[in-house]
Amino acid sequence: MSKYFRISILQKYYQMSQQLLLAVTETYT
Repeated sequence: MSKYFRISILQKYYQMSQQLLLAVTETYT
């Protein structure tokens, strides 16, 4: 159970970092 919980948290952080990266690239292009 805790393993799946950790995975979901990692996915959320990954999604957030992807959005941040997209925002940064949009800003500097």
